[in-house]
Amino acid sequence: MVDSSRVVTYLSGGLRLEPQFLWGLLVFVPVPLLGVAIGRRMVDRIPQDKFRKVISAFPLLAGLKLALFP
Repeated sequence: MVDSSRVVTYLSGGLRLEPQFLWGLLVFVPVPLLGVAIGRRMVDRIPQDKFRKVISAFPLLAGLKLALFP
C-alpha cells in the first residue's frame, strides 16, 4: 500500500506514465492483497508444526541450490 501511495505522489508531481503501466496498476495493486487473504486462510487451516516444517524447507532448498549451483 505504501508503494501505491508513492505512485499517486509521483503522478501529482507531474510524472507521466505510459497507458500500459496505468492499466497494470489495476492488477498490481489488488493482487498482493488477494495473496495475503489467501495466505492467511491457508495458515489458519494448516497445523502450526507442519507449517513450520514446510516453511523451513524453503531456505534449506535455497541454500542447497546455492551450494551446488553457484
